[in-house]
Amino acid sequence: MGAHNSRLALSCLLAGSWLNTVFFTLEVILCFLYVRRWKLSPVFSYGFALFLVNDSLGTLCVYANMYLTVTLVPAPQWPVPVLLLSTALSALIEQFYMVHRYWIVTKNTVWSAFLLLLSVTHVAIAISSVSLGGPYKEYFVHNGLTMTTIAAIICTVADVLISLSMVWSLSGFEPVSQSTRQLIRSVAMNALATGIVVATVTALAMISLIVKSLNRNIFSLFFVIMGRVYSLTILMNFYQRHKQQQLVATSVHVTGASGPGSGSQFVVESFGFFPTTRGTNEAQSTRRSRETSSSSKSELPPSPRPSRLPALYTPTSRSEAGSDNHTTLRRFGP
Repeated sequence: MGAHNSRLALSCLLAGSWLNTVFFTLEVILCFLYVRRWKLSPVFSYGFALFLVNDSLGTLCVYANMYLTVTLVPAPQWPVPVLLLSTALSALIEQFYMVHRYWIVTKNTVWSAFLLLLSVTHVAIAISSVSLGGPYKEYFVHNGLTMTTIAAIICTVADVLISLSMVWSLSGFEPVSQSTRQLIRSVAMNALATGIVVATVTALAMISLIVKSLNRNIFSLFFVIMGRVYSLTILMNFYQRHKQQQLVATSVHVTGASGPGSGSQFVVESFGFFPTTRGTNEAQSTRRSRETSSSSKSELPPSPRPSRLPALYTPTSRSEAGSDNHTTLRRFGP
């Protein structure tokens, strides 16, 4: 039985390290493509640097834990606590970002504060579980309920509520055109899809902790990749936001009380921080120049159509006519 548990633990750690490598490589590629394609504000640039540094540290902990376990080091102490802190930071950043996007649209301060409270609470409990029980010990609260289990439950609930709140807020818009309706549906599906991915990973990790018939080593398979999943969620939301901003800048025009295009532009820009893409700025400047040129042309009076006949010059006096004949004879001869 001990040999079977040992093989299962090594298999879960190995599979988790492979998935972590795939997700971290995808994150690096997306960051590189994103920085090259779009002009970022300093806030976004620092955020990307924080993602890469934090996830690099988490990936290093995954490799170190795998290496120390394979080399039969008894209970390596430092990789698991550091990985927990890295994952908690990734979860905190992702949930804060999603709640901020939700608050920009709805201005619902009470519900946003509740979601932030859930995020901070689960991070605090996760850190406390390590500091109180140690990386390989469980701090039991009541009837087998551990602090790690409580943190996983709160994190799962927070991810699900954030995703559903964003979709619910978008369902309140009343678009007046088919293009805006499709745009809102795209934003809602993107928010729901990315939220479901994060919630699914945290739910599977929670189930592996709650169900006693499952081996506890299965939890490590999901635990080592959770930080990368959170970071990829933010990156995919950034990419989708810029694509939707370009769509609004080039093709979407909504006529309403606030003016043409205001409703769709509000939907897209409200779910981000600053519209700083090169493509969006170029499209907007091109559209403004076309509108300005068309308006200036419409204001000018219509010019007379050119005549097909050559212009005839009629002299106003005899002296002028005589001087003209004299000039013609002098130039071309008699």
